[in-house]
Amino acid sequence: AVSSDVLVIEVSSGNCLYRLEGHTGVVTSVAFCRHIQHWLVTTAEDRTFKVWDLEQGSVVYKSGILCAAALTCIAMDPSLPSVAVGAADGVLRIFDLS
Repeated sequence: AVSSDVLVIEVSSGNCLYRLEGHTGVVTSVAFCRHIQHWLVTTAEDRTFKVWDLEQGSVVYKSGILCAAALTCIAMDPSLPSVAVGAADGVLRIFDLS
């Protein structure tokens, strides 16, 4: 099912570890931050991305509305603490997470 919530599930037990609420549109992508192990980045059809601290269960950063199109994908940089956010308008935006 599609949802504006993000569920982090423990694979071995099937238990829900975290339920992250805050997007107002359907969540379209998620990625763990390679440089800060307990951070998770999400994008949504609400045209925003969020950085979540799983240890705190809270939002570390919430972008403003980035464009007129839904955000559709994210990719973490393997060597720098940055994230690339793609949108349905074909534009890729890069953000520094440090």
